[in-house]
Amino acid sequence: MNLRLLASICALQLVATYLFLSGFLLRRVELSNRSECLPNSPDVCTLPRSYARILVLLVDAWRYDFAVFDENADESSLPPYKNRMPKLHSLLHHSDNSRLFKIYADPPTTTMQRIKAITTGSFPTFVEAWSNFGADEIMEDNLISSLRSADRSTVFVGDDTWKMLYPEKFIRSYFYPSLDVSDLDTVDFGVYENVPKELQKNDWDLLIGHLLGVDHCGHTYGPYTDHIKYKLTEIDEFIYNVTETLDDDTLLLAFGDHGMTVTGDHGGESSDETDAALFAFSKRGFLPSRSETKINQIDLTSTITLLLDAPIPFGSLGTPITELFNAGTEFKEYQILQKAYQQTLQYLNEYANIQSNFLSLFRISENDFDSSESLRAYLERMRRVLRDQWTKFNLFFMTTGLLFSCLLCTVIFLTSFYGSNLSAHQFALASILAALSTSNSFIIMEDQITLFFVQLVTILQCARSLPTLEWREKFFFAVQIILARLAFEFRRCRPEQFWCYEEGRKVTSVSFVSISIFVAILPIAILTFKFWSRIGPSYLERYFKSTLIPIFLCLWISWLIPVLPSEYLAQFDGVKKADLDSLQVFCSRVALCASLLGLAWSLYDVPIIIRKTGTTMSANQSGITMRVDAGRFEIRGLQDAVERQRCILMLSLFVLWVVLLGPGLSIAGTFFFIDLIISEQRHKTLQTPHSSLETTRLWLLANFYFFATGNTTTFSGVPFNVAGIGLISWPTLVIPGFLVLFNYIGSYLFILAYLTRLPESEELKSYGNILSIHCIRLFGCFISGFLHRRHLMVWGVFAPRIAFEAQLFLLVAACTFLFIAHKKLTSRRVEAIRKSI
Repeated sequence: MNLRLLASICALQLVATYLFLSGFLLRRVELSNRSECLPNSPDVCTLPRSYARILVLLVDAWRYDFAVFDENADESSLPPYKNRMPKLHSLLHHSDNSRLFKIYADPPTTTMQRIKAITTGSFPTFVEAWSNFGADEIMEDNLISSLRSADRSTVFVGDDTWKMLYPEKFIRSYFYPSLDVSDLDTVDFGVYENVPKELQKNDWDLLIGHLLGVDHCGHTYGPYTDHIKYKLTEIDEFIYNVTETLDDDTLLLAFGDHGMTVTGDHGGESSDETDAALFAFSKRGFLPSRSETKINQIDLTSTITLLLDAPIPFGSLGTPITELFNAGTEFKEYQILQKAYQQTLQYLNEYANIQSNFLSLFRISENDFDSSESLRAYLERMRRVLRDQWTKFNLFFMTTGLLFSCLLCTVIFLTSFYGSNLSAHQFALASILAALSTSNSFIIMEDQITLFFVQLVTILQCARSLPTLEWREKFFFAVQIILARLAFEFRRCRPEQFWCYEEGRKVTSVSFVSISIFVAILPIAILTFKFWSRIGPSYLERYFKSTLIPIFLCLWISWLIPVLPSEYLAQFDGVKKADLDSLQVFCSRVALCASLLGLAWSLYDVPIIIRKTGTTMSANQSGITMRVDAGRFEIRGLQDAVERQRCILMLSLFVLWVVLLGPGLSIAGTFFFIDLIISEQRHKTLQTPHSSLETTRLWLLANFYFFATGNTTTFSGVPFNVAGIGLISWPTLVIPGFLVLFNYIGSYLFILAYLTRLPESEELKSYGNILSIHCIRLFGCFISGFLHRRHLMVWGVFAPRIAFEAQLFLLVAACTFLFIAHKKLTSRRVEAIRKSI
């Protein structure tokens, strides 16, 4: 395998991936049109105003069953989130002025897409979920702009995500930071404080309060801990107090943007993620409810605008919730639905200019709408047809991408046949994994199946060299198998794994945090014991010597503070919670910045010391320029500079990874690092060459620890929370984006860095093996997407698997060439110093 062949394989795979995804992941066209009523006939698109003001409380991740109260349930057997809102229940049970609905949040259930759907009335396509990290201003016609066009004013309190989506659109705003998922109170307390004050003012028409405590509680602790109990009780109290202060002309709408899984995550399309609660309260009462109480979340957009006598946003596809129009209104249900129909017809006519045969899907005469039920059925049909249209595949691009990918697999097979790429067992394993990718059961259970393959290959590797192994080497093979099995307990459950439960894996105790720190220090202690005497006096090595202990001390403090028992903190009268929170943020920032600096320095510097004995001299610490005036000079560390830099690079990668993984998951990451230390030590002891079986095991190991460190091939498995470590306001999204990607592909980075210890020819062959296996597996994902494009689980299982596998290949390929270039540059710099002596 040479560098040119490696680059050709990657280039061909990128072309195949681009073509296939261009046909598979389609994006709807956003229209820039705005809804406007004619000045002389406003009744064409609006209705007489029903309320003077509307208060919207958006309770992030408020799942429907969180709001349901069961009077006959046994309290001792209930999960922590059940029956925690008794005051809400009393309003529903003893009053005709309130309603509770189950609302359906269209997937993907990421927060950014839910806010966009709620305010625009449209539903995003699958590919738009990738924009959840780093939002831009919403340019499509929306609720806020529609109200502004009708001279209605809006006030916002809560999650600062809205600041990016709607900059300078509110007459007043109170934004609070939302990145720290371990902070359950800052945003919510801001809403509790400011909403009552705003209710006393009369210069607004819509007041939005976005609470994040429930969502953060889910991400940090899950829905099966006491934290969710306290947070739901707190919100129940707040909603009840608000209803007590509302006047007759104010409507309260409290609802969730999505739900959460049993692990506290969201982003997919399981019922736990898509079913949210909607609580409505008005002292005037409401129109009679229909028998069906489950409605679409995007229905809120047209409902709120019509209630406030504003035009429905141009792209809104929702059906007004007629039950929310108060009992004193003069118009009937038919009139309400007719406004939504008229707006939808304008949208369809405009969209037909983009897609010529679009209107043919909706050939229907307005005379057919003789009742509200016929109008409602038409709007539902329209929404269903539009969704089908926006998930229509381009078979030409998909087929072309498949052919390119098939051609690439043929090239890999031919190069393997002539011995320059994969061995027979590697190609067979890659083919098996590609075939298994067409099964939704394999994708759901991939973490457990990958563990089986890791243990199997480890046993085969041990059996292959069994005659030459001593008892110590056999013992370490067993240790590697045990470490993998223990690490499996830290994996994150997929929403489809209904039998999987992670209550014991949530970090809720001081002892667990301390164990996480101790385990993370263990491999560093091993390296210290074996190699400390070989570490030179270069500035880079001195940096690691002096900062490792402070970094882990800061980590321990930042991880410890959130789990300290309240009764323990109560013993210290002078200590305030705000002071502890500030200390936690400070320690997190120190650990993160110090580890980032160490990684950047280890990539740039070469651990070589040039020292002058005699008169003064000047020298470039890491370059090749030297000036010697007189006397003698010495250069230390030149012989093994490349090897020592690799060790320091591995150490810096590990320290940063531990910082990002956090308590609990860092234990799994440490097991992985110990496994690599054992493998390297075994090769040095036995003096065995690097085999293709070892490369196979390393790739499987990286793939397994991808799952064991809390990642999944689902949107809810993307570790966006690491971007908020230390609550640092980075000047660019590049750094938080790097942290998210680093945490996501950390196990693969370790493997790539580990392979730099090999001679150049073996290193390139190993890299080629890894990328070739990726290509074959990606080909299997393409086949599964093509064959199952109309499968029930296409958007919940197959599509995320394809998207994440393609992204993983792109990142691994890019990092591979970066490591190759870095090693070449380092070797050249060292050689240049050697020749200049």
